[in-house]
Amino acid sequence: MEWTSVGVELLWRLPLTVGAALLTSMATAHLVRSRRTGSPDGGAAWSFECWARVVGGEHPQLSRRWRVGRAIVSPGRVALGLYWKGLRLRTLPAFVVDVDAVDRDGVQRAGWLTSLRFDARCRLVTVSTTAGAGVQLAVPAGDLAVVLDLLEGRHLPATEEPGAPERQWPFPRTVTVTCRPAAPANGSDDGDDGVPSQLHRCLDDARRQLSAEGMSLADVEHLQIRTTDAHAVSVSVRELASRLRDAGAAPSISVLGVPRLAVPDRVVEVEATATALLDRPPAGEPR
Repeated sequence: MEWTSVGVELLWRLPLTVGAALLTSMATAHLVRSRRTGSPDGGAAWSFECWARVVGGEHPQLSRRWRVGRAIVSPGRVALGLYWKGLRLRTLPAFVVDVDAVDRDGVQRAGWLTSLRFDARCRLVTVSTTAGAGVQLAVPAGDLAVVLDLLEGRHLPATEEPGAPERQWPFPRTVTVTCRPAAPANGSDDGDDGVPSQLHRCLDDARRQLSAEGMSLADVEHLQIRTTDAHAVSVSVRELASRLRDAGAAPSISVLGVPRLAVPDRVVEVEATATALLDRPPAGEPR
């Protein structure tokens, strides 16, 4: 059977298309990768992909709408080069945002409302500039600790050995805890041991276990609810999600029906998976 002209054309176009796609993905991954770099004054700085907008006052290069670009953060300042029309292959001339104060206590997870623009796990950091404007930065979760330190005027640590590969700290750590509802506070099962109550007591148990790991409910990324009454749980999931949002989390939630649980008189148990950043290596881990 002879090849048609269309078949021959597809035969040589397909490798070119696949190759172009691979090259594009590799170039994009390099562009968005966070890395140590140098600041304009010759010091050490941290470079990462950043989203920024004004939340108070005025700024000549920013507005109330999110803009994406490449940020180079050095102690007390951010050099931000915005992408032309959001395209990562062209960066506009950088401008400097001089930081006066950082609202560290106001850092929060971006959440699902921003997921169409950037990763919902990003952390929103609000800074006051020396010109009196309020600027909000969306920082990738893995860069949060180092960016906060730099914004507050601290310096990046020097590498231990010149030329040696650098160990990047902080880094994400993931913990999974299994949570079961404790007995009702009043010692009675009457009216205080329904599915909503058991779910909330599971979250209380999750909060205690995560606290022992240096984490909180705000770090929860996934929640799996195992239950013998899936219908009752589905009615209560919205209230559970509301409590997690109030704690600063926006996890995915799944419900798994099971014939029985480890504690016979309980209807639910929860498995919570949380990710947080280690500021330093665990004991025994080389820096």
